[in-house]
Amino acid sequence: MIKNNIKEALKEGSVLKGVNFRYRILKVLGLGSYGITYLADIINEAGERTNMQVALKELFVAECNDRKDSTVSVFSNKELFDQLYRKFKREAQNLHSISHNNLINVYEGFEANDTAYYSMSYISGESLADIIKTKGRIPEKEALEITIMLAGALDELHSHGLLHLDVRPDNILMNSGKVPVLIDFGLAKHFDEKGEPDTIVGLGNGESGYVPMEQTSYHAGFGVPKTMDIYALGATLYNMLTGKVPPSAPEIFNYGFSEDELAAAGVSRPTIEIVTKAMQPLWKDRYQSAAHLEKAIKIALDGESDKPEPVAESAEVIPVETVMPSQPIPEMINEEATAIDYQEDEATSLEVVSASGGFQDERTTVDLENTSLDIMPAAGYQSDERTRVEEMPAFPAQSYNVTGKDTSKKNRTLAFLLIGLIIAIIGVMIATDFYTGWIRELFRTPVECVVLEAD
Repeated sequence: MIKNNIKEALKEGSVLKGVNFRYRILKVLGLGSYGITYLADIINEAGERTNMQVALKELFVAECNDRKDSTVSVFSNKELFDQLYRKFKREAQNLHSISHNNLINVYEGFEANDTAYYSMSYISGESLADIIKTKGRIPEKEALEITIMLAGALDELHSHGLLHLDVRPDNILMNSGKVPVLIDFGLAKHFDEKGEPDTIVGLGNGESGYVPMEQTSYHAGFGVPKTMDIYALGATLYNMLTGKVPPSAPEIFNYGFSEDELAAAGVSRPTIEIVTKAMQPLWKDRYQSAAHLEKAIKIALDGESDKPEPVAESAEVIPVETVMPSQPIPEMINEEATAIDYQEDEATSLEVVSASGGFQDERTTVDLENTSLDIMPAAGYQSDERTRVEEMPAFPAQSYNVTGKDTSKKNRTLAFLLIGLIIAIIGVMIATDFYTGWIRELFRTPVECVVLEAD
């Protein structure tokens, strides 16, 4: 995008009349593709200076506008200029309604010279970029404190349906050398309730190292994720910590995020993880809001960064599969919510830890919705992959020792009864044969008789 030229700016001493104030141009502060920013005095009706200076931004599109005296004209692409004109006015209205210590304060918006303007607080402090160049890098604690303030500013901005889209050290002024203030809303984009931008104007390329891939390759219909500003803020933190220009988003996408520069600068592990997550190439892998990033930094500053982040409600919980003994356990337990300390013994011993203790009978049938049990396969048992136990939460419950009923005596009794029955049947058979001889007759072998005739 072609940037404006200093020759196209308003001349020093030019006077503009706003809604509530009158302004006299002192000098040019900055030139962008969509506007020119001036330092101006607020003057009274008599043209005398007051004790207040402001930054005054003028809509002047390099590829659309030219100037004759003070008046702005459109020489090409009037449709684009008209869209930017509406966007600029809405931007002024929205910023005027936002009050935050780390966002530039907009006083008023107005129209003059056939274009639009808005005035905002003027901060004479150095930019964050200048401070980094001077110091080489910023101490970790100070860098985190600056980032957490900017995250709060972005959260406020996003809540009003506005994305900055150009967060970087050059666009952050340090008020009194300590308080960061986000400025330059030239690329800012409004989005509606569905997350769609309010105009067809592109999102702007931003500056390499601070702009995510989805911003440079934006396609209408995919919404405007707030995580674009999160990426840029993470890259700004990287620059503060290392003094180096952050790697580009395509570089991270193709080769992964390198921690070498951060580690070489002595950055702590929790902070490295914050930067890494904020600068993920895929927007779904980043912090999903400025508030989430703000919270992560607060935890790091409090020294509690080793605590795991809570699982999102929408996250899929994968059931845990546990290997159990292949030999079936005697019928006793509701398998879905119960686990057992199992030890092979003649009188199968079970230890059941129960939350409610709902035992039903001597066969140890347990109907417990919240029972937590551990399964210890006895020696010699083989694992059975078909057996699945869902992991259940443990409860600090009372323990019961339940001994399963010994079935060995019952089995021996049945065996003796069967043997006695067989012996009794044999005795009856022998007794009847003694009187009738039917058994002997059954097993007698017939003898063939041969009659010999005499010669």
